Amino acid sequence: NTELLDKEGHTALRHAQGRGHIGIAELIRQHTAAASPAAPPSANEPIVSSPAPLPVEVHLAAERGEFEKVLKWLRKGGPVDALCSDTTQSGRLSTFSLLHGTASKGHLEIVKVLLKRGASVDLPSGFGATALMNAAYYDHLSILLVLLQHSANPDLQSNTGQTALMCAAVRGQQACVQA
Repeated sequence: NTELLDKEGHTALRHAQGRGHIGIAELIRQHTAAASPAAPPSANEPIVSSPAPLPVEVHLAAERGEFEKVLKWLRKGGPVDALCSDTTQSGRLSTFSLLHGTASKGHLEIVKVLLKRGASVDLPSGFGATALMNAAYYDHLSILLVLLQHSANPDLQSNTGQTALMCAAVRGQQACVQA
């Protein structure tokens, strides 16, 4: 049953979309449609689209601060909120956006361009972390402040229950804690 909800009230489709598993989300949609062909979508139901894939090389360019490469990709129509599936340092697979990568690595100018182009400031990674959490964790105060100015929600929690404040506190990032 594709309509079953977890403890937080989310369906499998929502989890697949939130983690950037586009292929799995499409399979769930197809299964749902095949299981109930006579049930047209409700007029009140929002149409949810999966985030577009972000090529690994563009994600890495953003992390390295290669402004022109990122801008070129965006100018060619690359979606600002595209997600890249990548392996973390611990060897786990997760999804990240351009904003996650640039906030983690401290590339303020790219962060500003992404926000100007409409990047979703609270978009979660596959681990539920936001760009604000990344900036706090890695002590990028200027990025943290810009994200807050763009209405980043400091109360959101990652999959492990950490907020941006907790991320900063765990690492002893005093300036970010005080912000």
